[in-house]
Amino acid sequence: MKIAAADSARHGLPAASIELDVAQAAMWGQVFPGEGVYLNLSGPPGGPLGLALVAYEGIADAAALEEFAAKRFAGDTYVRKGPGTVELAGRSRVAFTCGRGQSLARSTHLLALIPVKEGADSGVLVDFCVGTQRELLTPAEVMKLERLGAGGVLGSLRVRFE
Repeated sequence: MKIAAADSARHGLPAASIELDVAQAAMWGQVFPGEGVYLNLSGPPGGPLGLALVAYEGIADAAALEEFAAKRFAGDTYVRKGPGTVELAGRSRVAFTCGRGQSLARSTHLLALIPVKEGADSGVLVDFCVGTQRELLTPAEVMKLERLGAGGVLGSLRVRFE
């Protein structure tokens, strides 16, 4: 799956070219499905599995990302797990995991920042969610599970700003 920087800009988003291999991921969805969203994918019925790439502003570090997560999932039985870093799109990225939902619909969300340039407070936010009925996962645990259960879609992610 490819998104051209010019198409991103035409949709009012930061001009990012995005490449993602979803062939092994059993995920499908839409490109530019709504305001501020580059991509939204979901997995098969039966459990939470999803990936959203969303434009962000005003988030430069783990503390701001945690604050963003609490607001994004307010009212959805939000539970904090914690910050970390993950290898994503060729570099180490600020990340945070949290949970939402209950019982069979409970999921861990990995939120990670891909800034337009080093130190910037805007760019592409990665929101990958996976079903976790028991313990919430750390950022590193989500990445390991994603490689095993979601076809390594996050490992294939490439983002370039123009």
